[in-house]
Amino acid sequence: MKSGVLAMAVLAFLLGASGPIPFPPDLRAGPPTTESSAALLTHRLDRLVTAPRFRHAQWGIQVTDLESGTVLYEHEADRLLTPASLTKLFTAALALDRLGADHRLRTRVYSGGAPDRRGRLPGPLILRGEGDPGFRWEEDPDHPLRSFEPLVRVVRQAGIREIRGGLLALETWLGGQKYGPGWSWEDLPHGYGAPLSDFVANDNRVRLEIRPRTQVGDPCEVRLCPSTSLLWITNLATTGPPGQQGEVRWSRLPGQRTVFVTGRLPAHAPAWTDSISVEEPAEFFLELLERALESHGVSVSGPSRVVGPADPDSHRLRSTATFLGEVRSAPVRQLVRTMLKRSQNLYASVLWAAVIRASGTTPAGERNERPPDAPPVWAAFLHDHQIPASEVFLEEGSGLSRNNLVTPRAVVALLRAMMRHPEAGVFQDALPVAGRDGTLSGRMIGTAAEGVVHAKTGTLRWAHGLAGYVLPEEGRSLAFCLLLNRYQPGPGDPPPRDELDRLAILLAEWSRGSIER
Repeated sequence: MKSGVLAMAVLAFLLGASGPIPFPPDLRAGPPTTESSAALLTHRLDRLVTAPRFRHAQWGIQVTDLESGTVLYEHEADRLLTPASLTKLFTAALALDRLGADHRLRTRVYSGGAPDRRGRLPGPLILRGEGDPGFRWEEDPDHPLRSFEPLVRVVRQAGIREIRGGLLALETWLGGQKYGPGWSWEDLPHGYGAPLSDFVANDNRVRLEIRPRTQVGDPCEVRLCPSTSLLWITNLATTGPPGQQGEVRWSRLPGQRTVFVTGRLPAHAPAWTDSISVEEPAEFFLELLERALESHGVSVSGPSRVVGPADPDSHRLRSTATFLGEVRSAPVRQLVRTMLKRSQNLYASVLWAAVIRASGTTPAGERNERPPDAPPVWAAFLHDHQIPASEVFLEEGSGLSRNNLVTPRAVVALLRAMMRHPEAGVFQDALPVAGRDGTLSGRMIGTAAEGVVHAKTGTLRWAHGLAGYVLPEEGRSLAFCLLLNRYQPGPGDPPPRDELDRLAILLAEWSRGSIER
């Protein structure tokens, strides 16, 4: 080995190089791991990702020593690939960096006039929201709308016992944006593709329950939880003979409220469930709020409506309404944790919008325009953390967009930057842990990766990913990004999830010095 190459590698290790350095393959790992061990890791990973079953697929991988920044392995690390929900890593980092872990979203309450001595409010009760996702319907039969009670208290403390002018939602924070650019129309009816709004109720979705009857041929029982007037059920599902195979389906066209239910369930079979998005989230929010108010002795009459930024009444209502109080969301640290652990798309969209809104940028959708590829706040974030802007193209924050593109190298650069960030602990703790919680709770159980791999999952039809950290109690800590695009398993081949897990387990074994030849 030439002495100049060896000197370069030693110098990079001693200085703690902050970015990838073109080491020869046999020196990528650097001290303290032996060259033979690093070569073994490269050999094992190469053998996996170049298997014949991936000849039509695209792998993009980078593995980096977290302490030194030395690149241990890479395969097409500079290739732009679809990240799916790995996008949420960038959204979490952006929210923690620009909003702060303690930032909270507000829902403000106003009145159109003053209540009389008997607590009767002649004008509407007016609300302005910032997308707080904490208002939900719960299974508790006695308190299903417990999360709406802080809003009810604001109303009651203002002396209001009767609202005669209905409820009014001023939807001006997002400018009317409902869906992210690049979302597929096929996703929109489903709960995971729920629309965005200034007002979020029950994650802007309802649960669909389908139960068989006892008599064969009878229509199945279909219900929505919570019930809502904003979705209409056309039930064509029937009860089949007990013990036979059953299958039910539902469909709803984007922009429509009718849900068609078809198929059959065998008698005595358990209920079949799924989640459906609600097309008009602000109306849904007002519907549930009215129920909460009524249940606490505040009657509501008069029409409820949503006023957008283009409505002539919007400015007048904002300037003349009387402020009554506000309710604040859980802090960003908690929203980020829910978003990453559960891969919650709506939370990601809310946080992405909140950052852009807080930066003073006009919200996407206010004039039905496509948002810029790099809002100023986003470009500044990438620059501040030395993440190459030419390797990150995100047009929304959830990962539902098929137009989002990143390189594995940029993902690892983000992961390394967040380990040096003041909110590093919040970011790390929010990641799913293999075999323990979140979207990794049932994966890699009983392997070297269990409890050691802390990583975000990502899944779309042709995009699969896993990225995060390998954090053993003893051994080398790693940052890694595994992206697999355009992979169609053949008969008998493992599914993409298992392929990613196999690589993550290998990294965990290597980091702990237990990799086998």
